Amino acid sequence: DVSRIETSNIIGILPGQVEDAGALIVLAHWDHLGDECRPADASDRLCNGAVDNASGLAVMVEAVRLAAREGPMDRDLIVLATSAEELGLLGAEAFVADPPVPLPTIVAGFNIDTVAIAPRGAPVVILGAGETPLDYGISEVARSLGREVLPSELQAQFIRRQDGWVFLREGVSTVMVGGTLADEEVFQAFLNGPYHGPEDEFSAEMELGGAAEDTLLHAELIRYFGSTTTYPGLGD
Repeated sequence: DVSRIETSNIIGILPGQVEDAGALIVLAHWDHLGDECRPADASDRLCNGAVDNASGLAVMVEAVRLAAREGPMDRDLIVLATSAEELGLLGAEAFVADPPVPLPTIVAGFNIDTVAIAPRGAPVVILGAGETPLDYGISEVARSLGREVLPSELQAQFIRRQDGWVFLREGVSTVMVGGTLADEEVFQAFLNGPYHGPEDEFSAEMELGGAAEDTLLHAELIRYFGSTTTYPGLGD
């Protein structure tokens, strides 16, 4: 069967104060599966997305708010909520096919996805470690917040399964940073449980400690990479 839907990315831009300094992008996908992942006669067809990825949207919006309250950055900040990620990263594909700024002028990108999993105190994992010049700056920001950066065995398995891959493939230094992949057992428990099902809904028991810390982490990453002083540019 073939079906057709109409949907849109949502894009906001906070202008920077230094001309020709390039741009920074933060993104999170806003779509989910809705009633498309259960048979028509199922008692609960609505496959929710509280963790994947309402949590990512919440972290993105709050991190941008915290970063912006300190005043304009040197670089433009592009805030992107992508659609159709669950259908094959299609919103990200649409963005890179027709970007509002030339892709080579985007000096750093941070995708935020499925963050309400890790507990408070989780180390930081960089999905895309070793693929961009961003690792040093990310480590510096994480250390300033008292967080350790660790490698993950899950990188090869998941790097192409998130919107950041589309940007990375096109030469834009884009990573996914946070505690989500820090504990493979906890992450796999989500994948084997609520992931892409009706159970991925908000409850009082939802783990938000790591998401709160990842919000502060991304606010600092935005300030660090939005500054031409702390991050002069590509390759520096």
